[in-house]
Amino acid sequence: LVQVFAFEEALARTGDLAKQTHPELVALAKTWAATFVESTTAERDRWQATAAERLREAEAHVAAWDYHTAIHAIESIPEPLRSVKATALLDECVARKNESESLVATIAERIREKDLEGLLPIVERAVMLRGDRQDLVTLLNQLVERRDRLARERAARDEIGRAHV
Repeated sequence: LVQVFAFEEALARTGDLAKQTHPELVALAKTWAATFVESTTAERDRWQATAAERLREAEAHVAAWDYHTAIHAIESIPEPLRSVKATALLDECVARKNESESLVATIAERIREKDLEGLLPIVERAVMLRGDRQDLVTLLNQLVERRDRLARERAARDEIGRAHV
């Protein structure tokens, strides 16, 4: 049970063994049970501390938009020891990584085709997911400037049109 990280079940079964009343087993069972409980508890505590540390590492990687490394950190926690929080963060990281990769591919294709109409919200979302990518931040600024310039030009044309009426 310890090998599959079922620490609590192993400890519970050890308690049952320690309760043996057969005269030839009493001393052996109690001594073995005490040693087993001590070593299993220590191992469980080590694994829990390791899992908590890996979760903290993953959270730091997420804060740096490094989803791949965050996923790796969480996946290094044995599944039976993953907390609900770790599992939720893993799911979130996988989703963010996949979405950001898809957005970056879409952006590259749209730029290659010079299809800039409606690209701004896609780039905004990509920057939210991958703020570490300076190329995306630069593109976002360029698209905002373009949008604002086009709005000013449209307003100027409308003003000229109203003046001629």
